[in-house]
Amino acid sequence: MKGRIDFRYDGVNDIVIATPHWNIETQEDVVTWFGQYEAYMRQFNRRLDFIVVLDDFRIGAGIGPFWGEYRAKVHQQLPA
Repeated sequence: MKGRIDFRYDGVNDIVIATPHWNIETQEDVVTWFGQYEAYMRQFNRRLDFIVVLDDFRIGAGIGPFWGEYRAKVHQQLPA
C-alpha cells in the first residue's frame, strides 16, 4: 500500500485523531486515501469531529483540485 492513516479514538473527548502517512500523487492515491477515512469513520455510524496531524502528508503538484473534492467529501458525507 502506498500510504496509510493511523487513527486513534479519544473516548474522553469523543474525537478521532488521524495521522495520514501519504504522498498523494495520483487520482488512485486520492480514492485510496479517502477510502481509508471512509472505512474507519463509518464504524461510528454518526458524524464525529476529528483532528488531522499533517506532519507526514504531502500533495503532489497538479492533483490538488481532485484531492480537494474528496477532502470536502470527508467533511460532508462521513458517515453517509
